[in-house]
Amino acid sequence: MQRCVQSGITEDRMTLDLKEKAHPQPHYNLLTSSPAPPPSTTKVPSTPTPTLSVAPVPPSGRLSDDVYHLAAALFQQHRAEKPIHHCLIHYGEKTDAPLPESPDKSSQKQAYQLAFNTLTYQDLLQDIITDCCFITTQHMPQDLLPLVMVMLFDLQDRKFLPRQRSTQEGEGQMPEVREVENSLDRCKTHLSASLARYRIKNGLLHISCVLPDSIRTRQHRAASLPCYAWVNTHTTSLECVCEVLSGVGVCEVECISALKGNVFCRDPLCSDTLVFSQNVSTLLQQQNTLMTQHTLNIQDRSVCLAVSSLRPLLSEQCDVLLLGSFSGLTVTYIAVQAAACSGWVLLCGGDHSPEQRQDIQTTLNHHDMKNVRVLEEGFQELDVWNPSVQRVKAILLLPQCSVTASNDPLDTILTEHGGQETLICSRTCAMVPSPRTDYTH
Repeated sequence: MQRCVQSGITEDRMTLDLKEKAHPQPHYNLLTSSPAPPPSTTKVPSTPTPTLSVAPVPPSGRLSDDVYHLAAALFQQHRAEKPIHHCLIHYGEKTDAPLPESPDKSSQKQAYQLAFNTLTYQDLLQDIITDCCFITTQHMPQDLLPLVMVMLFDLQDRKFLPRQRSTQEGEGQMPEVREVENSLDRCKTHLSASLARYRIKNGLLHISCVLPDSIRTRQHRAASLPCYAWVNTHTTSLECVCEVLSGVGVCEVECISALKGNVFCRDPLCSDTLVFSQNVSTLLQQQNTLMTQHTLNIQDRSVCLAVSSLRPLLSEQCDVLLLGSFSGLTVTYIAVQAAACSGWVLLCGGDHSPEQRQDIQTTLNHHDMKNVRVLEEGFQELDVWNPSVQRVKAILLLPQCSVTASNDPLDTILTEHGGQETLICSRTCAMVPSPRTDYTH
């Protein structure tokens, strides 16, 4: 069964304040958030209902110098090391220097994605650089080789076409990025030929064919997995959001297996969660006020399930104690559940850095949630006689787990305060004692 709005409506009847739906409001176009003119009394030819359309793909080669700089630092920290007699390229010693600051979250995500891709194809890129004698002909110093690797991956990814610089970059240009870019540009014909020889020699239709079948299967599954988004029921209702989605041509279907095209369904396990295909999710983030107003919030399924499991434990005026590794969005989701029972969410501030506390507070402000209290103590410093925890009926522990089995580890690192060490299997054992100690306490 599908529930979809028929064509023939010129303007969307969605208002920005979903709580005040029953009261007269100005008309808004849901896809642009701009006021629409009042409906005319004269009859006009019917036009199709507004629908989500495919957004234009952003031009390739628009990465900033800051993105390259951060990606190179990440690559240097996490690159695979081989015995000295097997090394094709010598990058110099690894250091524990702090990572460069990222100007915004979008640039940070681009940098992490570029570094992750470069690490994935490290052996292939090293073979290309060695085959065309890039280091010796360009006299490239060791400290710039991580930058060479990340910029080479980006260069081949855009088919060796020139980089299109943003008009806002101007003063933010870095000399070392210019130096490496010019060197790659001078050798791009040789680099392209080396890549072609490598593919012919190994019979590769695409560079992804160099990866093991298990990794390629996992990447394919990750690209086809649905996205989950919970509704902020503190400000609106699930039914109202479903009506809004139907109003822009996103129809409701009964099960996840029917998620093909512009459709969505309800999560059978989480009563306040909707499920979308990745294409629809991307379009909603680009064009829809439900996302910009934080009415609909995309988050990993594991988080949605954890918070949903907490709901049956909540009773009237009971508090929730939260500890572990989590994002501001996770705290907000729990606060929404607690608010339905007039409860508070308690956060052990001593267990989090000032940056994490600021991120949590910013997210709470965006969602207008005021039922979260940050305690000065860490969890290990609390005792049962502390006045702050007398109403606590449930404790939710979200440990900093390994994301090596996650389909999208970067999302966990960037949005859930996962930490880069969660990508490295050899370090996951070091994470076990902390949640075990918390559980014992």
